[in-house]
Amino acid sequence: MQGHAVGIQLAFWLAAAGVAVSLVFVMALPKKPA
Repeated sequence: MQGHAVGIQLAFWLAAAGVAVSLVFVMALPKKPA
């Protein structure tokens, strides 16, 4: 059961990190001169 919970937590943190990284990338990209 603990392994299952760890898997869910890992997936959640992976998704959260992906969203955060993409948000930062999208927000920082237009500020750079093309």
